Amino acid sequence: MDFGTVDRDGFMLEWVREGHGLPMMVLGASRLYPRYFPQSLREHFEIVFCDLRQWVPTPDGFDITAITRDTFSDDVEAVRQAVGFDRPVVAGQSQHGAIALEYARRYPNNVRGVVAVAAVPPAGSGEALESAEDFCRRGRPS
Repeated sequence: MDFGTVDRDGFMLEWVREGHGLPMMVLGASRLYPRYFPQSLREHFEIVFCDLRQWVPTPDGFDITAITRDTFSDDVEAVRQAVGFDRPVVAGQSQHGAIALEYARRYPNNVRGVVAVAAVPPAGSGEALESAEDFCRRGRPS
């Protein structure tokens, strides 16, 4: 097992690496999500479970209204670089699934694929909570 931390604007995003095989990043909570993924997946995937900002303490004085989908995508990119993945599968559930989709839209050359389980728009994304249909429609390339 391998682990580390990426500092993004004072948010200490932890990550933990388990398994071997095709690279995969699971977005959300590094301490919670490893329990939900079967051990057998670690025989086929090198999985990095990584925190997103809502799972770690907010630095004193940080204006959380400044957080956008771009912020989350840039956080995922920083973790991807820190763990040394080239083109991982990026996975997330609920709002983390929406963040995985947005990351892939912004960084298409850095993603092998996306697993988005019951994806919904991220709350407090700077544009306010919108319907899943509007979020997905707006995110489509022209």
